[in-house]
Amino acid sequence: MRFPWVSAGLAVLFLVVALVPGSAAAWQYDRGRVMDGEVWLLLSGQLVHWTVRMAVADLGVLLGLAAALEMQGERRGLLLALGLGAALTALAVHALSPDLLVYRGSSGLASGLFVLAALTVARSPGRRGPRALAWLAVALFLAKAGWESLTGQALFAGPLAPGVRVVPLVHLLGGLAGGAIFWRMSVKLWIDADAAPRDVKEIVFRAARRLRLETVLVANQRLAAPLDHPFVTTVQVKGGPDVADHHIAENAEPGDIAVTADIPLAARLVEKRVTVIDPRGTEYTEDNVGERLAVRDFMDGLRGAGVETFGPRPYVAKDRQAFAATLDRVLTRVLREGR
Repeated sequence: MRFPWVSAGLAVLFLVVALVPGSAAAWQYDRGRVMDGEVWLLLSGQLVHWTVRMAVADLGVLLGLAAALEMQGERRGLLLALGLGAALTALAVHALSPDLLVYRGSSGLASGLFVLAALTVARSPGRRGPRALAWLAVALFLAKAGWESLTGQALFAGPLAPGVRVVPLVHLLGGLAGGAIFWRMSVKLWIDADAAPRDVKEIVFRAARRLRLETVLVANQRLAAPLDHPFVTTVQVKGGPDVADHHIAENAEPGDIAVTADIPLAARLVEKRVTVIDPRGTEYTEDNVGERLAVRDFMDGLRGAGVETFGPRPYVAKDRQAFAATLDRVLTRVLREGR
């Protein structure tokens, strides 16, 4: 389990700001001062609060969820959610609320981490109960934001000073930041399942469970997803032999991973910035897929002319090991980089 360095740093930052005399008034968002050039107040205003109760509510959620995400290995997602949440909060306060003169609060950041953490739990393996509760948490978050929009009163922050009002748009855009980062960090793995060896599927299934990775098997024939595996789904397509390839090529997104031995499909996917591995452990790239496609077409031409050629060699343990090693390397790289 990782030590939550980012969360600890945030806690120290908020503590230092709280201990500096007059910091709240000096660092709050002030529209007039921002218009005069003090643009840093768009961010520093998210470090100070109107009341102790408001600070406890915001920072309790923010720091608690930050530490939880970080210790679960989601440090990159945490940093991205904080950065986007801060930017969208600034947008909500300055550009989308033109009548707002001053602002304090970290609720936009807390909302982003809340949605990110809930969606992370919702896609996690294990029992359905925690996943259902995570979706319920997202629904309650949206209901809370809706109630605040209708009433103009903030839940959990307590009574605010005269003239100070809640900005529900901050919570909504903060939550949107968490959802966007969740999507950004989510990678889907596609398997061209008609010809994929059983060993390849088993390796992928284990990786999908370990990394909570959504995996889709696409084939012309009927497939059965492994029992009690929350991340594996199957798609049966009807038609000719190229229909499954077309489905993968049309639905895979940049940043996804695909496993296929079909070189024309690999070429189409590489062009879409999908990472492609063949079952023997070769990673197709812009540098090698064109050559592989040319060789494949040449061999097809020979067979079409009646020349006898050799078929693929048997799938052996060495191929299985090479595939497992390549998949592990690719997953490490892609999950680190995100989409």
